[in-house]
Amino acid sequence: MALADGFTVKAPPGWKVEQNNGRILVSSGTGEFVAIEAIANPRGLKPAQLLQSLAQTGAVGLLKRPVLALARDTDSRLAAAQLSTADLRARVLLAAGGSVATLMTAAAPSAVFAKRLPQLIEVLQSFRFTPASGSKPPSIAFQRVADVREQAFSTEMPVGWQNEAGTYRPTVGDYRHEARTQSPDGKIAVFQGDRNIGRFLTPTPQMAQFGVREGGTYNPSGATVFSVLRYLPGAEFAKYYVGRRFPGARMSSAQNLPQMTAKTAELRYRNGNPNRARVDCGEVEFEYQGKQGYVVVTTEMSGGMMGASFWNVISLTGYLSPAESTGTAAMVAQQMVNSNRANSQWVMREYRMQAIEAKQGMDALHAIQDVWAKTLQERSESNARHSRLVGDNLAGQYRMQDPTTGQQVNVQAQSNYFYRVNGTDQVVGTNHELGDNTPIDVTRLLRLDVDIKP
Repeated sequence: MALADGFTVKAPPGWKVEQNNGRILVSSGTGEFVAIEAIANPRGLKPAQLLQSLAQTGAVGLLKRPVLALARDTDSRLAAAQLSTADLRARVLLAAGGSVATLMTAAAPSAVFAKRLPQLIEVLQSFRFTPASGSKPPSIAFQRVADVREQAFSTEMPVGWQNEAGTYRPTVGDYRHEARTQSPDGKIAVFQGDRNIGRFLTPTPQMAQFGVREGGTYNPSGATVFSVLRYLPGAEFAKYYVGRRFPGARMSSAQNLPQMTAKTAELRYRNGNPNRARVDCGEVEFEYQGKQGYVVVTTEMSGGMMGASFWNVISLTGYLSPAESTGTAAMVAQQMVNSNRANSQWVMREYRMQAIEAKQGMDALHAIQDVWAKTLQERSESNARHSRLVGDNLAGQYRMQDPTTGQQVNVQAQSNYFYRVNGTDQVVGTNHELGDNTPIDVTRLLRLDVDIKP
């Protein structure tokens, strides 16, 4: 295992490891080599475009005047290609992000390339840009910092930096973990979680009828306030977040992370996924006030009501740093993530609180649904009554009901009042209401949907 200036690589016996001018070269001395190097990308070209541009200028890394074949973007940041020169063949990967790209090359003499390629790939995959054995750089020591507000969690942060960890609770049921650290000179900032990110509810036309619209809030139980916002998966939320936290930032790349998504879902739903929740991971790189920034996010969405879904951010980590210090910033962020530990007593207490809130929320939800159901039922019945009235008027008839027996009868709409002669089925109409002194024993009939409403 060779070690030099913050990286490790597993090189075959007898191979030479060199580092010079931003390039790491592992070579056999007989023509085979693996190289990783930084490439300028001032125009922000896509990976495959940048490879083609390099080939046209006469060199792709150590390969002079190469013939480029099968250059293709595998995603928004990565391109793969095959190259050949007079005596060499090579496979290259180029990762582009902002104004700097990383070129990875595996090359060997053409006659032995196919045979040597598996070994070259193994060397390339062994690169690690963290110190050996997981130790920290000599200039940075770490200490465990605990949540000072609720003791919900703790994480490791650099000694001597400005460290802060806490749980923020705008309402009883809405807790938000946040950890921040800043270098002594203030140039590097690393963060995990954000006290300003709450929980979300997707908008729907049904809920809009009751005043719940995007941009507003919804509070079903009185304990947790949901912001009404369409679901933003992974990279989409990362862009949304950067735009709000760092106004005017320029996004240099954004992509979803399908492998991370699959692994996160597997770990999160090891025992099944009864709520059919959706998980999405994504990342963005950006430039802000002359510094380089990075944010990686995981969002999760589960079912809700009235066609809406509840969703939240289950993890968020990022940094903002001068370009020359992004390696340090990334290492601190990784250490914070790897060392984060939850307080089991706090977790159990929160579960009990959530159970109480869930019951309150369900009770409130059922009450709201009852109101909505009754409202819809009344609207439906009103529409039905209106339709009957229109139909009756067009047919020139009324629907009348005997208030004593409930018997209904249709009559021609030629009178204002209708009476049933008691003891018979005879119905008579008159334009004047009969008084109590009428010689005929009658019962006044009531008009449905006018005198009688369901």
